[in-house]
Amino acid sequence: MKEIKIKPAYMSIVQQPLCCGPAGFQWVLLRRGLPIFTQEEIAKYCKLKILKKQQKYFLRKFPIVKRAKDTGTTVKDFAKCLQKFIKDKKLPLKITYYLVSQVKDPVKLVVNNLKKGNDIIIHYHSKGLGQRKQVLGHVCVISAIKLGKKSILTLGDPYYFDPKFWDVELDKILKCMKPKWDGYERGFLIVNKK
Repeated sequence: MKEIKIKPAYMSIVQQPLCCGPAGFQWVLLRRGLPIFTQEEIAKYCKLKILKKQQKYFLRKFPIVKRAKDTGTTVKDFAKCLQKFIKDKKLPLKITYYLVSQVKDPVKLVVNNLKKGNDIIIHYHSKGLGQRKQVLGHVCVISAIKLGKKSILTLGDPYYFDPKFWDVELDKILKCMKPKWDGYERGFLIVNKK
C-alpha cells in the first residue's frame, strides 16, 4: 500500500473545549513555522458560541447560547472566518474551501495537496463514525493517505480524548461530511502559501 505523507510532519496541540477548528489551524501554523496565536483568539474570528456554564474554561467572553447543539464555531462560515484571520494577522497563507459535494475525486484532491505540502483541514460530523458520546461537528488535519482498494486517511486530531493520530477510510469521512447528520454540509479546507 503506497503512503503519501505531509512534510514536515504535524506536531500535536490539544484543543480547548469546543475549539477543534482553532486548534486544527494551530497545527497548520506550527507545522509551517508561523506565529502561533491562542485558540481563543482564533475562536473569536470563528464566532465561537458557548453555554453559560462553559465560560469558566475561557479567558475571553464568548456569546452564550441556550442549547448544546448551538455551541462551537460556525460550520457555514468557517473558511471565511479563517480567511479574515489570515488577512488581519498578515499571514502568508491562502485558504480554499470545498464542500464535499464539490469534490469529484477526493483521492486526487488529497494526494495532490499532500504532495505540494498544502495542509488539508477536514470538517465532518462525528456521529457518522460513532467516535464519542458527544456528537458534534469536528475538525482534523490530514497527515497522510494510504492508497489501495480503499484509501485510508491518517488524521491528526486535536480532541483531548481521541488518539492524536488515527486511521479512517476516506469513504467513511466523506459520508460524515454530508448534511444528513445535522443539516450542514462540510468539506475540505486547503491551506497553502499565498
